[in-house]
Amino acid sequence: MSETDKKMNPTLEEYLRKRKNPNQKPLIQIADEKERLLKIKEQKEQQKTEGVEENIEEEPPYFLQSLVFAVPFTLLYAWLYYLVYFQYNMLDELEYKELLIETLKIIPSFIMISYLVRRYKKYLLLHIILGIAGSICAVYTIHIIFIDERFGQMLRTPGLIVLCIYAVMEVNVVIAVLVIIPPIVYYYMDGFRTKLTKME
Repeated sequence: MSETDKKMNPTLEEYLRKRKNPNQKPLIQIADEKERLLKIKEQKEQQKTEGVEENIEEEPPYFLQSLVFAVPFTLLYAWLYYLVYFQYNMLDELEYKELLIETLKIIPSFIMISYLVRRYKKYLLLHIILGIAGSICAVYTIHIIFIDERFGQMLRTPGLIVLCIYAVMEVNVVIAVLVIIPPIVYYYMDGFRTKLTKME
């Protein structure tokens, strides 16, 4: 085919392009390049946005979370410890140095427990173990309050109550509901009735 025939039978786009500027790229090619550049730009912006979201959603370190949880629960323990002395009308025997020492003793243990719980909270097995521990603490607390009211035993209740509350707070909703069933059953079916029988 001669050069004249080639010029007589091109597509309209090619023909117009060659008439204006022989070196100009076809419009389809230009559009493809623009689309490709636009996609690259969108991907970069999306990566930047995801990076910002990851930084926002990233939780603080587990140890820091443990320290944050330790503060309110330590104060709760100190208040419950004080309350035991108040209930037995023995506040005159409570030395605040003793209260401070007993409170400080539980902080390392609580931080360690809280650290492990926060670190492995995504596992269902941890929720189950924590739920069982919470139920045992609650049942034993009820047993001490209604059956074994000795002062020495009652001093165990602050730690048991703190662990029970912490367990219920950390587990998922279903296990949290199941945690409170054994204490309720024990309270009505055994612990409370046994106490009443002994009083009669």
